[in-house]
Amino acid sequence: MLVKAPKIQVPKDNPFQFDVLNRAENAIILTQLISTIDEPFVLSIDSKWGSGKTTFISMWKQYLENNEYKVIHFNAWENDISNDALSALVAELKKGIQTAPDETTSSKLFSNVKTVSAKILKRSIPVVVKLATAGIIDTNEMAKDLISSATEKFALDSIESYEKRQEDIMNFKQELENFAQSLYGESNKPLIFFIDELDRCRPNFAIEVLEKAKHLFNVKNILFVISIDKIELGYSIKAIYGNQFDTDGYLRRFIDLNYYLPAPNTELFCKFLVERFQFNAFFEKRTHPELRYDHEHFIKISFNLFSLVNFSLRTIEQCFTQISIVLRTIPDNKFMYPVLLVFLIFLKNHNPDLYRKLKQGQCKEEEIYEYLYSLDTTYVFMKTQIGLLLEANVMSSVCNYLNKNKEVHDFIQKHYYEPLKNPEIESDHKQRLEHINHLMSNLNWGFSDHLKYLFDKIEISQQFVS
Repeated sequence: MLVKAPKIQVPKDNPFQFDVLNRAENAIILTQLISTIDEPFVLSIDSKWGSGKTTFISMWKQYLENNEYKVIHFNAWENDISNDALSALVAELKKGIQTAPDETTSSKLFSNVKTVSAKILKRSIPVVVKLATAGIIDTNEMAKDLISSATEKFALDSIESYEKRQEDIMNFKQELENFAQSLYGESNKPLIFFIDELDRCRPNFAIEVLEKAKHLFNVKNILFVISIDKIELGYSIKAIYGNQFDTDGYLRRFIDLNYYLPAPNTELFCKFLVERFQFNAFFEKRTHPELRYDHEHFIKISFNLFSLVNFSLRTIEQCFTQISIVLRTIPDNKFMYPVLLVFLIFLKNHNPDLYRKLKQGQCKEEEIYEYLYSLDTTYVFMKTQIGLLLEANVMSSVCNYLNKNKEVHDFIQKHYYEPLKNPEIESDHKQRLEHINHLMSNLNWGFSDHLKYLFDKIEISQQFVS
């Protein structure tokens, strides 16, 4: 069993071998799209943070390379320490030389690109006129003449600097186009320039990357693919331009087409994580007869519970990491209460305030009961066998944890026993309550200690989880 799931591999000969989210079709569609574009273009891949965009980009990148596209991958977040986006983007271009049809020619052309970009950077430094400070500037006519002369020179220098900078930009674009053409060769396929992790960058750097990519790299034979969470990137833009700023309109200036990556299938991802964390090996060691259902219950409750809420893939993976650490602290044939363990880890990540209140014994049974049913707004999951098992385990353990000295708890009596005395109770509801009562009767009523046992394990595990 692993503490942390290893990074998903992207085999060169089969990029989508580990495509657990079935996104190969999206890559094929997008490849067909870009094959029809022969002009400067910016495509965005839009999906929520932690939804697997970077893994998809890695797989698609390899798929494009296998189909003879020249590809450059720029991780904006890793380059966030740079003081200038243009320098970082130009430096990334150098990687394209290695796969150029004529490496010598491409190398020379890249040198031209680098030289001209250096001129742009130099002219970006503002001309500053420093006037004498305290004690020198006064109101006499001589001082006024000096200020007027300096201001006029500053204006002329600014205009001249602007004109030269525009000339440098035109030269840069031409040299860049020549370089891209050298990579283009006879394949008739554009250079694909991926920009990933942009929404994780400092706001000013993220905006600068966008502006440089659109205004300076807007040349033939280069197609940009920008991986973003549009909502998160919008927050970065508003951090610079203010909360009332129209971020959608701003982004439309840079992005020609927005592609929404379909939401991932949570159950498929959970199945994948169970394999990657090697949980099966842990349960195979648990041979005691009373533990025979632990594996089945762990799998079913994990798949179903994480599918109820809008957790990102990254958050789900973090939950599984926490579970993995807890399981490592439990001996092979010791009770681990899989339903409760998964629920508590889920609760801690989904509603940390309620988790804290429960741990400290400061919440009421009704709060947990209402929370359970708030997760299943369609009331489908809670009617299933695993939903009934979850309710029986959680509510019986919570009641015992909060009321350690009571043999039969008021909450259990009110919600699960007394309704059965009603002659007008609906048959479906009656069967459901009878099933829960049966499950509760088979549970160990020492669950007060068991819940504390799991709380302690989870809190210890948090010392190892970032």
